[in-house]
Amino acid sequence: MFAPRRWPIGSIPEFKASPHRFPAEHAWAHGGVGGFHMFGRRAFAIADPALAREVLVSRMEEFPRSFHYRSLALVLGDGLLTTDGPAWAARRRAMQPMFRNEALGSVVEATQIALSALFSSWDIAVRNGQPVPAMGETSAMAMRVVARALLSGGVSDDAAARTAAVTRDAAFLIRRRNTSLLHFPEWAPIPLHRAIRRTRLVMEQTIASAMAEAAAQTPASAARGMLATMLASTDAPAAITELKQLFAAGYETTAMGLTWALQLLAGHREWQERLRAETRAALQGRRATTADVPRLPLARAVAEEALRLYPPVFNVVRQARGAGSLGPATLRAGDLIFISIWGLHRHPALWNAPDEFRPERFLDRATLPAHAFIPFASGGHVCLGAAFALTEMTVALAEIISRYVINPDAGGFVPPIGRTTLAPEREVHLLLSAAA
Repeated sequence: MFAPRRWPIGSIPEFKASPHRFPAEHAWAHGGVGGFHMFGRRAFAIADPALAREVLVSRMEEFPRSFHYRSLALVLGDGLLTTDGPAWAARRRAMQPMFRNEALGSVVEATQIALSALFSSWDIAVRNGQPVPAMGETSAMAMRVVARALLSGGVSDDAAARTAAVTRDAAFLIRRRNTSLLHFPEWAPIPLHRAIRRTRLVMEQTIASAMAEAAAQTPASAARGMLATMLASTDAPAAITELKQLFAAGYETTAMGLTWALQLLAGHREWQERLRAETRAALQGRRATTADVPRLPLARAVAEEALRLYPPVFNVVRQARGAGSLGPATLRAGDLIFISIWGLHRHPALWNAPDEFRPERFLDRATLPAHAFIPFASGGHVCLGAAFALTEMTVALAEIISRYVINPDAGGFVPPIGRTTLAPEREVHLLLSAAA
């Protein structure tokens, strides 16, 4: 069951070379659960839906979040993404009112405003015959959406860009610390820790400034928006901590999901045509509203298939609280458990043609393999913003494809690389033309 043990690094070279593929392929090769070592620590890769459900749902108290989340906390603070146990449960209860279905309207409105800015840029590119940088453009759009939805409007493009930049810096530093060969204690005065502290301060200042800007520009909206809901249950410093975490979780995940969906559609003209026909029939020339989202099942299916093939969060890491067993694996306290979302989403025994782009598989959800599609994790720690992300992706894809025909540029399909999220290894350039 275990990969060959090479002291002291174990399987670190294979893991760092491909952190999305290595756990998946190692688990597949060992019947769904495979052991390996990382700096002398035992770890298990899981690509079995039943075992993943045990870890994330039925036995979640036995498998708390791993020490990797402490690196997140150094930048993002002790909030919903970085805590566990009673502290996490209290924060989750406080945050849930922000994510009720009634709040989806603010996401659709924010998405439409962000799309208008995107279309202004892309229309110029179409007229000039220039390719568009899909990853950069969707990242900017996703940050505008999350900033407007969370801060209730009134956020300038400059403020959104500053927040996006500092969020990217934070993600880079978190990954550096989690993959470092040497793990120094948090208090150690090393350059990386100084950079983390500087980034945390800049992030807090940037979000506080955006909060003030939003409140000043749209006080009536801010008084009844998501930020006001958060402030009703906590104070301003705690709200900044949670906003840091929501920005980090909500912006890059959606941006990467949209980037992958557009790149996949560029290679499948037939799905563009199907999506365009659905959107035009449903909207009749209007821009989509919240009420229209259920009328766009093909757009949602394309979004979900993109998340299946290229899940932005490709591993969920937990740690065994004590000795025990997990399927055939005998666990010791402290063992790491890598739930391979890539491995579940592409498991050849679970999916028909697992590596092919087939959105139609999501049109009949009863046929989906149980607990094998978890792009937002599952159980108690399932992403609170999952419905928001899918709504944003559905509306964006419908509106984009109704307006443009998308073609890949000469560089071909850009493959993935596992960073903090699963991103294309370089910018994705797409050629657009006006849809007839």
